[in-house]
Amino acid sequence: AALVAPPFYYPTDQATVRAFYRRLAAESKLPLLLYNIPQFTKIVAEPATVAELAAEGTIAGIKDSSRDFEYFENVRLATRSLEHFRMFTGSDTMLLASMAMGGAGTICGAANVAPSWVVRIYDNFRRGDWSSARADQEALIELVTALRAGVFPASIKAALQLQGICEPWPAPPTSALNDAATARLREKLDRWGLLSTPRD
Repeated sequence: AALVAPPFYYPTDQATVRAFYRRLAAESKLPLLLYNIPQFTKIVAEPATVAELAAEGTIAGIKDSSRDFEYFENVRLATRSLEHFRMFTGSDTMLLASMAMGGAGTICGAANVAPSWVVRIYDNFRRGDWSSARADQEALIELVTALRAGVFPASIKAALQLQGICEPWPAPPTSALNDAATARLREKLDRWGLLSTPRD
């Protein structure tokens, strides 16, 4: 699937949002996921808009990075009769809570660094092991807090470089994490066992 944010920069109305995704769906060979990230786009695809696009097959799901539980729940309610529609959170720290609200999972930054941690939350939730799922979510929050101590996404690239996966440079104009911040991140990743087995 292609993850696509709505048109941004200039304010727009919901009719324009709908027209944008319909045109894109008509031209795309891939299913579309609507990317709701209003803190960057300044545009919110309203729950009714999401439901309309989903019902007609224009979008297959949504990644919601708004960190707004009320919005997430309203989209879920608006699309609850659509069995094919999937809701993902973009917030690492809200994975467990979003799944409890009916979410399908996450597309998140920390999964690049510790994918198995994210999978454990998902698996324990599906098994009904709430105690383990909560403990795993708390551990993931610690990791996210460490990553947010640097400049995002430079901290993700630094962590992946420390794991031997890639170079530490993010796309311009973002600068690489400085030496002091990288050293602090290295210490925490090492303490959590995230350097001994890359991508674990």
